[in-house]
Amino acid sequence: MKNMFKKLSILMAICFLAMSFAACSKEKSEDTASTDNKFPSFTGVDMNGNKVNEEIFKDHAVTVVNMWFTGCKACIMEMPDLEKKSKEWKEKDVNLLGICADIQDNEEIRNEAKKILASKGVTYTNISLDNGEEIDKFMTGITTFPSTFLVDRNGNIIGDPILGTINGEKASKEIEKRIDEIIANDKK
Repeated sequence: MKNMFKKLSILMAICFLAMSFAACSKEKSEDTASTDNKFPSFTGVDMNGNKVNEEIFKDHAVTVVNMWFTGCKACIMEMPDLEKKSKEWKEKDVNLLGICADIQDNEEIRNEAKKILASKGVTYTNISLDNGEEIDKFMTGITTFPSTFLVDRNGNIIGDPILGTINGEKASKEIEKRIDEIIANDKK
């Protein structure tokens, strides 16, 4: 119990610092994923224990990568909208991939993530990442959750990340426009 409280306290401190820096370092965060940067190499597992890596991008014209963590209320609140969008996007050759940033090797947090996903009716793929130099460096540059990236079939991050939820009308229109542009370029 004492160890769990210590881990929770550390996670809360990290989240507080991340939120504090988000307002001050928005430009830095956007620069981290500017146009045509490669999404870093990664390995991980989905919630069923299946191995996943960056090869997942090759299967679709666009992969919408949504970064979230179990203590992020906004992340959790947008999940039903993301589930709906994921079903609509499948028809356009667009995949939605959730990456839960706080699981790593913690089974308690993995179980909490599974409960959250089940309670929100989420069926799109969600993964936890293994440690790795490239992906660890990338993840430390993310200061706002949720953060959403559009990745093309070749693993390139297209455009700036969308910081915050994407279920508002303005953000929703913007993401649809960007997805359509990436799909058009994929067909060339």
